[in-house]
Amino acid sequence: MQSLILYIGSTEINFIKTLSIYIPEKIQWILIAMILGISILFIFPPAFLLIYRFSDYAIHWMLLCLLIGIVSLFIGNEKFLYSCFFSSGILAFFLMNSFNTDLRLVSLNNPASISLLFVNLTFTNDDINSSLQSIYNMDPDILVLEELSPDNIEKLQSTRARYPYQTMLPRIDPLGKAVLSKFPFYEESSFGIFGNPILSLGLTNQLNDSFKILVSNSLPLESSNSFSRMNEFLDSLSVKIKKDFPNVILSANFNLVPWSRDLRNFKIKTGLMASRRDNNEGISNTKTLSILNTPNNEIFYTRSLECSYFKVLLDSEGNELGLYGRYQKRVAF
Repeated sequence: MQSLILYIGSTEINFIKTLSIYIPEKIQWILIAMILGISILFIFPPAFLLIYRFSDYAIHWMLLCLLIGIVSLFIGNEKFLYSCFFSSGILAFFLMNSFNTDLRLVSLNNPASISLLFVNLTFTNDDINSSLQSIYNMDPDILVLEELSPDNIEKLQSTRARYPYQTMLPRIDPLGKAVLSKFPFYEESSFGIFGNPILSLGLTNQLNDSFKILVSNSLPLESSNSFSRMNEFLDSLSVKIKKDFPNVILSANFNLVPWSRDLRNFKIKTGLMASRRDNNEGISNTKTLSILNTPNNEIFYTRSLECSYFKVLLDSEGNELGLYGRYQKRVAF
């Protein structure tokens, strides 16, 4: 019986090997060079529109390299095996460092922490009352809304009982935004960079710890010029944050994937950290392709703060409604 099993196993392996199509040596090296070259383009992308668009599919390419590597293992092609596993490995490391790389979130040990919920009501098909109830169940200290239109202002009147301190910047385009808070603002202002408005609010919690809340979003990037303007916008915003603002919590949707070159440079210049720990955090496990999710919204925070809790808020259909995070001042030793 054992010899029969070994015979069947060896037959299957030989069958898999015979399925592999013979590829000339020269063609193999050309394909390997293409695989390695494409992988490098994801990490060091040049400033071309096609490359910008292509960078959205970094996770897809990583998984494809992994699949080719596994197939190469069975057919005994070591050149493709090592090349594809190497490409998949460096891409996995690159993507991992685009998110929060802390091994675990800190324990909640500071009663002066504040919680923030960053919501886009256009993401959901639920009615406004259902969405507000989901928000109330989370009970954040600060509610940040993006894509706030004039039509939504009246619908939000019921929130004043819970959030008496409100600043709204409604617009007919997607750049509208609002901040609703349980705590009073000691500063309310907005500033623009290249016509893109940014809300800037200072508040203190019940223990008089001060925080700066910034809200920024952008229009979809459709051309090489729009990507270039976004790069200049992020450069200007980074200078503003480094110069003027301590203890920053930035709720942003720049329509850039977390591993984009411009966003990585922005985080390096400002010292901001992302709250997300991976691309499909909080997404329903019943969605088979959730691993291919490429989120654009994020809550960033300065290194003077730390994130003690993070969650993706879902609607009744399992779609993302918003991001919830709790932040506190970092304890210095």
